[in-house]
Amino acid sequence: MAGVFLVVGVIFIASAVYRMLAAKPGLILVETYSSYGKTIAGDFDFYYSLGEGEMSPSSEKRELTNLYSGITSEIYEAFNTYEESEKFNNLCYLNSHINTEAEVPKVLYDALKKASDTGFTYIYMAPIYETYNGIFSCEEDYQTESFDPSVNPDVRADFENILKFVNDREAVNLEFLGDNKLILHVSKAYEEFAKNDGITKFVDFYLYENAFAIDVIADTLQENGFDKGYLESFDGYVRVLSGYDKELNISLYVRDGSRVSEREEKLTPEPGSSFVALRDYPVNGSMMEYMYEKDDGSYILPYISMDEGVVKLRSHNVYGYSVDKGCAEILPLLLQEFIGDGTSDKLDFEY
Repeated sequence: MAGVFLVVGVIFIASAVYRMLAAKPGLILVETYSSYGKTIAGDFDFYYSLGEGEMSPSSEKRELTNLYSGITSEIYEAFNTYEESEKFNNLCYLNSHINTEAEVPKVLYDALKKASDTGFTYIYMAPIYETYNGIFSCEEDYQTESFDPSVNPDVRADFENILKFVNDREAVNLEFLGDNKLILHVSKAYEEFAKNDGITKFVDFYLYENAFAIDVIADTLQENGFDKGYLESFDGYVRVLSGYDKELNISLYVRDGSRVSEREEKLTPEPGSSFVALRDYPVNGSMMEYMYEKDDGSYILPYISMDEGVVKLRSHNVYGYSVDKGCAEILPLLLQEFIGDGTSDKLDFEY
């Protein structure tokens, strides 16, 4: 009799597990498997419409989740500037092996190549970000002064000296050799300055990492036949996969003084399109990772000008949209409208 109860118990448990893993057709939020360890997936919401292809929804969900877990785990490790990887040469390795040929994973090679091809030189602002980022760990206003070039003349002078190298492609530049091999070139003068200034990073996506990550994820999904969904990040990037034709509305915000409100019109993106939002205010708690709210309610922001090394914005928010460009291609174009001198009343840009 005990054997009967054991068999029945096993069948019951197996049925419960099956029901938990079984998937139905329809839109789901795709999450990663914990067995893949740390991933960049926490920065994104990935929605996918199951059951529109030849696979059963359960099989499709399993394969999709494995693919999504794998690519977001690889990006997390490849883009890491603090710790080298045991699997491959990542950004941390690249920064500590300047002027040396290095083979890197395709996700990193493609992202850096896209930055280079689009003229996105903000990746060379790594040493400035390394200092400035200290602001966002502060708990009191007075503590931010140690990192803020707008109020600390020593930090401002240091940033100006660093920018002389950052803006000089003879001083720092990436050379792409093909087959995922590249060289991070750093001039002797910059290398000597870096040693004296305590600089250990020359390249980093930093604040703009998710623009490149979302493109890599979207491209990988589509290359593997998964194109019926969309991804959105907490910091304003959206990629609609090429086969997703259901209605999707993106909320647009506007700031008037200290008041932030939703615009009446919403953006309804087309299949295969991309959207980028840059704002000088948070629309969710996660954005405070790169913002500091002062006692007076104003924000210290991360958008440093490559010309002067301080935050200079032309608008409270700008939005970029394209049906044939990725987020990383829109970003440098949109930053030209967002960061700089003067003011701009135009909010929406289509590329």
